[in-house]
Amino acid sequence: MEYELPYNVHPFNKTDVVDGRKLSFEGYIYSQHGSIYPKEYNGIIIRIRNVAIGEPDRTLLNYPPITNLVFRHWIFGEIYVTEGLEEAMNIDRSSFDLVHPHYLYLQNYIRQFLDEVVFDYTLNDYYRAKRNRKTRVKAENEMKLLKRIVKSELGTAFDLQLSDAKSPVVVQNVSKRVVVNRKHPVIRRAPKKIRFTVEQIILLFEIAMTKSEGDIERLKNLFLRSIREWM
Repeated sequence: MEYELPYNVHPFNKTDVVDGRKLSFEGYIYSQHGSIYPKEYNGIIIRIRNVAIGEPDRTLLNYPPITNLVFRHWIFGEIYVTEGLEEAMNIDRSSFDLVHPHYLYLQNYIRQFLDEVVFDYTLNDYYRAKRNRKTRVKAENEMKLLKRIVKSELGTAFDLQLSDAKSPVVVQNVSKRVVVNRKHPVIRRAPKKIRFTVEQIILLFEIAMTKSEGDIERLKNLFLRSIREWM
């Protein structure tokens, strides 16, 4: 699934028996594109019977400090413990015994959830969707420009079509079509940064060839003029 939004909410719930006692919790991790401000809202807060235990934990329950350094500042989460974990609270009731089995289980669960769901979404789904969207927009803008060139140089009756033709560009006067093969080796083998430029040059040359009607001097003048105008 492609995510287009710059944020997402990842729910979770789990019930298990840990060290002979039931541990049950649910919650969510909110992730966004960019750091959360104010910073007090960055981290994970644990609630037992709906009561917050301390402040949001910005270490994400001691998530490895050298992993996902950027993305860890983009999230906020709440864990609602409905059963268990109370024995893991320290006497101040604002922190936990970090080696208690229930706390260690919760810590490992959240760490795995962050790696496999939250950060995987941020790194792959969000950025992949963003990259695909940019590629789509770029391709649409390129096609608009090619169509504008065709109609301006050959007349509004001409249309541009994509096809797997043997040549990269073919001008068909009778059917009033210009067929472009964007998969042609001449175009595909060009470096990505200049691929569209190569495509434009070939199109302009083929149009100039058609309009010159075999006159080499006119071909040269038409081609150079179109290069100055469109490139």
